Amino acid sequence: MPPDITFCEPVHTAHLLENLHELQKLGMFCDVTLMVNKKEIKVHKAVLAAISPYFRIMFNSAMKEAKEDKIVLRDIEFNILTDIINFIYTSKIKVSEDNVYCLMEAADLFQLSAIRTVCCHYLSSTLNSSNCLSVYVRAKLRRYHDLAHLAFRYALQNFDKVINEEEFLHAPADVLFSILSSQLLHVDDEGVLLQGLVRWLKYDEASREDHQDSLISKLNLNLVPMPVLVSCKTDPLLSNSKFLSRVDKAITDILSERYDSGDIKKLYSYSRKTHWKHRYGAEQEVILALGGESNGMALGSVECFTLGYDTWRCIVPSLIQENGEFVDTRVIPTMQHPRLYPAVATRDYEVFVAGGYNLSSLLNSVEYYSIQSHVWTTLTPLPVSLQGAGAEFVDGCLYIVGGAGQTGYEKRVWIYEENQNCWQEATPMTTHRGFHGVACVLGILFALGGSGKTFDMGWMSVPRSNFGITVSFRRIYCLGGHDGIHYLNTVEKYNPHTNRWHCVNAMQVRRFGVTAGTVHVPVIKEEPI
Repeated sequence: MPPDITFCEPVHTAHLLENLHELQKLGMFCDVTLMVNKKEIKVHKAVLAAISPYFRIMFNSAMKEAKEDKIVLRDIEFNILTDIINFIYTSKIKVSEDNVYCLMEAADLFQLSAIRTVCCHYLSSTLNSSNCLSVYVRAKLRRYHDLAHLAFRYALQNFDKVINEEEFLHAPADVLFSILSSQLLHVDDEGVLLQGLVRWLKYDEASREDHQDSLISKLNLNLVPMPVLVSCKTDPLLSNSKFLSRVDKAITDILSERYDSGDIKKLYSYSRKTHWKHRYGAEQEVILALGGESNGMALGSVECFTLGYDTWRCIVPSLIQENGEFVDTRVIPTMQHPRLYPAVATRDYEVFVAGGYNLSSLLNSVEYYSIQSHVWTTLTPLPVSLQGAGAEFVDGCLYIVGGAGQTGYEKRVWIYEENQNCWQEATPMTTHRGFHGVACVLGILFALGGSGKTFDMGWMSVPRSNFGITVSFRRIYCLGGHDGIHYLNTVEKYNPHTNRWHCVNAMQVRRFGVTAGTVHVPVIKEEPI
């Protein structure tokens, strides 16, 4: 008897969608009509319900729409509804500057995550100084946390241009307050911020008067050039505010420091420290290698590497000058719990470490390190002990994905609720995974490899397993590991454009089961004496 075969027609689904769309355009077998402003479009309930939870609930509930032949939709334009229906039938949609925000609203209404993703991609790829603030406001309103974070950081890093755009004058007061509260802010000096703030206040004096004092309080007036202070002091807009007393105090302080101090070095030191603590206009990435095993011991030590280092070091700069000189370097403290195979995720200036193995037992402890505070802080432990889990931030929340536990590989996913300092279980993966990779792209969390899964890239110079991996300056770095015979301290970086690996500076310590992450360090201008 010949064996059974299972046949799969590769273009069947495409033909099915294509033919369903033809039927829809002809109005054949359609069983419901959607109406917007007296304009109609006929559709098939089953097709809409198959892809949209919104329509699935509408057509399969006690709602009156479930029994009606015509359904009136509000809060959506007919041309946007047409685009959405065409997408449902064809999987294609055109996103432009004119329709992207309307499509975002429709995607949220009909719960179409694919359209939400493509809108986020479009906005993130078209960010510029004239639209980043509106993108931030819209994304924050719709709880697109990753897009909002990206747009906000773009605004901070390009604020010298943003402040001269028309959009700046329309920025809400709370957004401007958040911007002026940030240490990362790329402008020549505080005078630029003060002049921009005055222009913003004058654009709508009546409604913005109440915000004047709170916004000006976020400026360091001692760093405003004297001519700017004097011109603002005589501005009629500011004549009856607390601002005048602050200006007078700033002028007195500046004159005192400039002319009454007999020690120029003391004045210079004071000026530098004041400037450093307040603003910086750029950042530099720093790679961290965390934990691992060496010589039969679980490690809690951390090494770092960045541009300007000729070797890996156990000290990290708090600040980097534009000329590359490192300022206020500090020894990186060891983790509170030595570990290998932990899950690691980074967020701006912080690196989070969860779980792992200490050569005697699995761990559930969680801690994070901040470049700014230079301390490890303990968080609530994971509900389970894990090694080889993945970690990533999605929409501002820390996710721990899979891993190897006491009973084998996991498919559970945990979310850290920062406000409540607790862990909540999320939707699990479809596959049990451990020692895998995770990545977030436009709010979607991907789990890759692990449990025997592989993918092809260019060959490294030496075979290695159980290594740390991170991305810095658009290159993939692989650190340490094991080559089948020896523990390694060698480091290689991968160029995705050439598909080639290059050897770079080796770590101080051979590390097996090491993990890695990339954080940011402020870059400042050196003040002339």
